[in-house]
Amino acid sequence: MGEYLYFLAGDFPKNEKGLLRYGSAKTVAEVHVCFEDDVVSVDRSEMKRWSEVASQEATDSSDFTNMKVGEITTFAQQISKEAGYARHRAKLAMKDLHGGVGYMEQADDFFPGPWVRLLWSKHAETSQGSRVTKIVVRSSDPDQEVNPMNDLFSTLIDRYQNIEDHPLSGAIRM
Repeated sequence: MGEYLYFLAGDFPKNEKGLLRYGSAKTVAEVHVCFEDDVVSVDRSEMKRWSEVASQEATDSSDFTNMKVGEITTFAQQISKEAGYARHRAKLAMKDLHGGVGYMEQADDFFPGPWVRLLWSKHAETSQGSRVTKIVVRSSDPDQEVNPMNDLFSTLIDRYQNIEDHPLSGAIRM
């Protein structure tokens, strides 16, 4: 009952052994499923909370069409300054979230510098227990265009929204 990676792509540099330097990639897309109770519980609470906050904002992800990550960051910081409070989330401009919740997040004062994340998660009760399927597409490359990120994000949701429950055995906890 752990966490399983279904999809990983990004501009990962490699170390001297040829292994990916996961934390060093500027642009990453990932899909993972987790059965760990604490992770499922926190994700359920956090994703619901932040997607509700994002839905109350005046912006949605379609407002950033044809923009780059650096431009989105500048915009988010400017509207936060004008509003006098952090405004760095936007609702997703997707008509169908396939039973999941999600939002777009931009750089804030706690983690400045250009970055954008698209987040989506879906909770399910399976024969193996509670499960969360999580999809994240993120970039800290100021020149990364958001349209390809949105396209990949939508494709990943369409493809992985209903991952079948496959009981596994013999795995060891790490």
